Amino acid sequence: MHNRKYFQLVLASMLMISVIATISSGVVISTFMKKRYLSSLSDSMASRLEIAESLFRVLGKKGNEGNLSDFCKTHQKNSENIRYTIVNSTGTVVCDTTHSATQMDNHFNRKEIQEAFLRGTGKTTRYSATKKVDMYYMARKVLIGQKKYVLRGAVSLDKINKEINKIYLRIFLTGLGVLFFAGIIGTVVSLKITVPLKNLSDDVERLSSGYLDLEMENSGIYELEILRNSIDKMAEDLRDKIHTAISRRNELETILSSMSEMVIAIDHNEKIMSFNDSASKHFSLNKNHLEKPIRSVIRNHAIHQFIEEIFASTMDSETEIEGYGDAFSHFIARGRCLKNSEDELTGIVLVFSDVTKIKKLEKMRRNFVANVSHELKTPLTSIRGYTETVLNNFNMDEKAAGFLAKTLSASNRLSSIIEDLLALSRIEEGESKTRMEKEELTEVVREAVDLCEAVALEKSIEIKTGEIPVCQIMAHRNLLVQAISNLISNAIRYSEKDINIEAVINDKTVEISVTDQGDGIEEKYHERIFERFYRIDKARSRKLGGTGLGLAIVKHISLLHGGNVKIKSSPGNGSTFTITVNMA
Repeated sequence: MHNRKYFQLVLASMLMISVIATISSGVVISTFMKKRYLSSLSDSMASRLEIAESLFRVLGKKGNEGNLSDFCKTHQKNSENIRYTIVNSTGTVVCDTTHSATQMDNHFNRKEIQEAFLRGTGKTTRYSATKKVDMYYMARKVLIGQKKYVLRGAVSLDKINKEINKIYLRIFLTGLGVLFFAGIIGTVVSLKITVPLKNLSDDVERLSSGYLDLEMENSGIYELEILRNSIDKMAEDLRDKIHTAISRRNELETILSSMSEMVIAIDHNEKIMSFNDSASKHFSLNKNHLEKPIRSVIRNHAIHQFIEEIFASTMDSETEIEGYGDAFSHFIARGRCLKNSEDELTGIVLVFSDVTKIKKLEKMRRNFVANVSHELKTPLTSIRGYTETVLNNFNMDEKAAGFLAKTLSASNRLSSIIEDLLALSRIEEGESKTRMEKEELTEVVREAVDLCEAVALEKSIEIKTGEIPVCQIMAHRNLLVQAISNLISNAIRYSEKDINIEAVINDKTVEISVTDQGDGIEEKYHERIFERFYRIDKARSRKLGGTGLGLAIVKHISLLHGGNVKIKSSPGNGSTFTITVNMA
């Protein structure tokens, strides 16, 4: 669309108004003058026709139409320049003051003639083919005896047309003067407005370019001053917001640069938008990599697949990535979605935590525990064997036998701890992960119950098996049996009443629950009870023979099966432990 300047619009508007006013004035004045002249002419013609009618009646009483021509001869030259015409009832021209009656057409259909015959008088204005000018006609009906005639007078309008043309000329000249002065006034007014507007526009353009401390001049126009004040206020608010944004950006950059985690932001096209110092160091990034696809900069299939999963699901996610840059490196990758106001995914913030040292330390710890446990196992077996031999084959006093019995109990307990530590170490290493097979859920639960049934009978506790769905699960049979039996053993150890075991299918997983009627566990301990060697009541646990590793083993077996373990318990209401495993 073509945009016109305000100066042109104002000037054109004023000129158009002047032209319209001039033309309107000319039309109104000329119409008024013509009406006034015709009104005066009509009055004058009526008087003249009345006088002419008197003479016409005198001549007409002689009874001969030929005498009527004397009337036209008499009025051929009159001071008013009125042309008279006499027409009989058939429309035939009897005589005319300027033309021969025999050469004139029948006038019966003329408007003024018909009105005169019908109403007594008639008048009209039209172009005369005979005179070649505009004429004003007025006719009167005259009765002479039984005959009807029409006496018509006609006056040329050439004079008034000339006067009106003179008026038009004067109006035109006046209009030119008006247009000239309107152009001058319009130019002055336009410049008075457009110059401050242009200055204001230039100031706004400079503001948009970043010159926020610009002082705008006073225009002297009230409306423009309101606009200038609004722009000043907007510029001030914008300065404050920019300063705040810069401060926050600097704070964010300082925080990001001080983070040990690697942070990379990518857009919806997987192009790198920004990164912190840690990411620059670990992934060898520099400013030239900005706006480049992350696939071309960081060549790691696991990272690319992780990004694809987040874009596909539009959900935050977390995964572990191994072997980037170093075969022994480990990263925890977290992806957080960036969304706009319409909840559309616009990018991802990737945060990589280097856990290589932690993994190495954990591996060292596991190796140490496994090695120490393995080395302790043989001497402990010897101690147990010698102690049992002495107790069973040698006679000794009661006090010495008591000491040896305590020694045997302590060695048995230490042996149980070592066995649990070795089992936990093997589970953490994930040795059995590749040997997952389809197993019948009912058989796994029955085997776990059978392992614990003898201990339950000793305490007169019944293990009740509720509804167990017939289905197949993906599991390492021995480990899952161990996890369920550990939960049953704990329930037997800390409860004096019956125990319930149930299983429920939930979508593509199965939840196996063990419920006891013991004292219950406060919520603040729910997370910590799965830690190694953690006991709520240490004295009671030691007395009941627990190693403090049973629930830790359950937790790691659950994780190995791709599930988890959770607890629902409160003091006085017993406890329910639930293991989740995947269906086949």
